[in-house]
Amino acid sequence: MENSDEVQSQLDGFILSLPKEPYGSTSDESLYQYEGFWYYKSDLQGAIISQKTLVSVEPCDVVLATFPKSGTTWFKALIFTIMNRNQHNPCSSTSSCSNSHPLHFASPHDCASRWLEHYAYKNPTNPVPDHVPILSTHMPYHSLPVSIKSSCCPIVYVCRNTKDNFVSLWHFTNKMRSNKLPPISLGEAFELFCRGVSPFGPFWDHLLGYWKASLESPNKILFLKYEDMKREPGVCVKKLAEFIGYPFSHEEETQGVVQHIVEFCSFENLSNFEVNKMETTKSIAPTLTVSNNMFFRKGQSQLDGFILSLPKEPYGSTSDESLYQYEGFWYYKSDLQGAIISQKTLVSVEPCDVVLATFPKSGTTWFKALIFTIMNRNQHNPCSSTSSCSNSHPLHFASPHDCASRWLEHYAYKNPTNPVPDHVPILSTHMPYHSLPVSIKSSCCPIVYVCRNTKDNFVSLWHFTNKMRSNKLPPISLGEAFELFCRGVSPFGPFWDHLLGYWKASLESPNKILFLKYEDMKREPGVCVKKLAEFIGYPFSHEEETQGVVQHIVEFCSFENLSNFEVNKMETTKSIAPTLTVSNNMFFRKGQVGDYKNFLTKEMIGILDAITEDKFKDSGLNFYT
Repeated sequence: MENSDEVQSQLDGFILSLPKEPYGSTSDESLYQYEGFWYYKSDLQGAIISQKTLVSVEPCDVVLATFPKSGTTWFKALIFTIMNRNQHNPCSSTSSCSNSHPLHFASPHDCASRWLEHYAYKNPTNPVPDHVPILSTHMPYHSLPVSIKSSCCPIVYVCRNTKDNFVSLWHFTNKMRSNKLPPISLGEAFELFCRGVSPFGPFWDHLLGYWKASLESPNKILFLKYEDMKREPGVCVKKLAEFIGYPFSHEEETQGVVQHIVEFCSFENLSNFEVNKMETTKSIAPTLTVSNNMFFRKGQSQLDGFILSLPKEPYGSTSDESLYQYEGFWYYKSDLQGAIISQKTLVSVEPCDVVLATFPKSGTTWFKALIFTIMNRNQHNPCSSTSSCSNSHPLHFASPHDCASRWLEHYAYKNPTNPVPDHVPILSTHMPYHSLPVSIKSSCCPIVYVCRNTKDNFVSLWHFTNKMRSNKLPPISLGEAFELFCRGVSPFGPFWDHLLGYWKASLESPNKILFLKYEDMKREPGVCVKKLAEFIGYPFSHEEETQGVVQHIVEFCSFENLSNFEVNKMETTKSIAPTLTVSNNMFFRKGQVGDYKNFLTKEMIGILDAITEDKFKDSGLNFYT
């Protein structure tokens, strides 16, 4: 039998004859193409060895296949914990009975698990140890050893959405690179990735290979999505356990074993184990010793690199704060992270829910109060603004932003694995219409859009922006803000495109989207409240109208009344901004129509009127002031 040096020596000549691509424009490191996919040299040596010499695997073994950085570490921990739960009870992440669990003392990559190609590279004459129940690989499906594809052992394939996978791979690649090599820039990595040149790429061909195989052999290959596991971990863990032959009993489910495993193997819990902070592994890379903490970066939607690659605009000429452009609109970074997370992970809303969409500072606080009060008038009677029967109303004790309402993008930013709580009947958003999650646009739930005339909206937004800015940053001057706003650069701007998106959608789907104007509500509040109530499915009865309920709601939710509640004078909320604690009184300035005249020059007024007229030309959308 040839020794390992002879085997690897024979492979060297073959590999050096393959197509080669420098991995990074200034790099001495290269990838080699084999059977349509790109490999580091050592990975390719291991892959070829395992193809040629792996004879058999046990039916009870599990093969975990992934594209790099799509959840391999997490799923290794889950599979190991599921398979060994009778011998090693995880209990929960904080329970003392979990302190002796093997995952406290070895990384998921070292717990009875072996990388197929890495182990084969280091042990070419014995590519699989006597018994290793979990085999993992990044090899594409058609390159797997025939013995694995023809065996009875289950194959679990985990994939991740393209953008997060790319960003995570870029970060990890630079961590793994030799200190002698410069890091690969985001632009370099992006260009290579799009051409399919990345370790084990092309990404898309890798996924499609396993996807098609799973359709042909659903009992052999389980195809899972990282995002599904993040969103519904309990459901996915049960599915995974059943597929690999370790289903949960009814008794186990009743005792919460599924949830214990979910918590024990969570990113937060695993990353806090000392072994994953301090120790190293050689399982992951055949030629390197790697720190375990390198496998725990965020575990959420890893958007930083992607967002930093977008068009960027300083928000104020002397500001360190910026807006990023995505799908034609401008966002603060945290808002954009939340928006993208909600786009990706929000699956369903209830038909009885209500979505309130607005451009910032166009009446959001007021309409949240109105919608909440209309929907809950039978349980919480507002009577009138001065009546004692209204003193126990929830709006006395929580701001409109906290009363059974959530900001879609803000909540998603803070809760990326569960972007909508169990049941929140009012969802609000500043996202433009075309960027809304498809599930909202295709659902039966009504969307209420409120807009405000350009000039008042601009002035109110300018005031609010300066209130919200860090004390370390100078305020944005009226002139700076005006110039940016006119160019479309403001949070969730351009203003005109935002309005037109919802306006056109309301014309196409009038039963789905109610388009309201702030000025109409100011001028005829009773008429608008009745229209709003009917649209969201809570119409007023004749008896209620006779008893003055409509007027009571108008008075109770008036600017003057809400702003005088103690909760809106003294308390704070974190619902409105994902990274800030904000005083409720910041949402109550004047609420007047025409206040812009106190701030804008005639020239400014003329410029905004001209832009508005041009933008809304032939749309049928206009304002009174």
